[in-house]
Amino acid sequence: PADHALAWMLDRLEPAGDGLAFTESSTAKLGAGALLAVALAQRRLATGDPQHDATMRALGRFIVGQQRPDGSMLELYDIDAQAVVPGATSVFATGEALWALALLQEAFPDERFEAPAWRTLDYLALERDLEEGFLPQPWPDQWAAYALGEMAEWGLEDHHITYARR
Repeated sequence: PADHALAWMLDRLEPAGDGLAFTESSTAKLGAGALLAVALAQRRLATGDPQHDATMRALGRFIVGQQRPDGSMLELYDIDAQAVVPGATSVFATGEALWALALLQEAFPDERFEAPAWRTLDYLALERDLEEGFLPQPWPDQWAAYALGEMAEWGLEDHHITYARR
């Protein structure tokens, strides 16, 4: 059943910027692509099977393409226009994207997913709740918690640890 579901998702990948995005319409959602990358990374960890490595990297490039300079993430990508939809954010997608970036960095340490992951973690730890008006603060972001679990061995800074504890 998992392979059947995976085939269904892989059939719905579309070129998006420098990578691939999962979509069922003309608008791709960052969160869906990030969770597909997470699923592929977890599958790779469980099986040791690298057959989807190129897809994982392409999903990672899409995720990085949704990142703004401050580490925040934009949720939507217009497939027809081949452009990020400006201003659209999501309660969950930024944390999902961070988790995906952390797993991609673990899988492909030479692919440079580490710097975008740090930028997004810094944004979550220091700015996101105020910038995006999330209540309660800190926003209880389970996706960020999963990412922190992956990134803990990288050497978290004090503000990351404070965020994790809060």
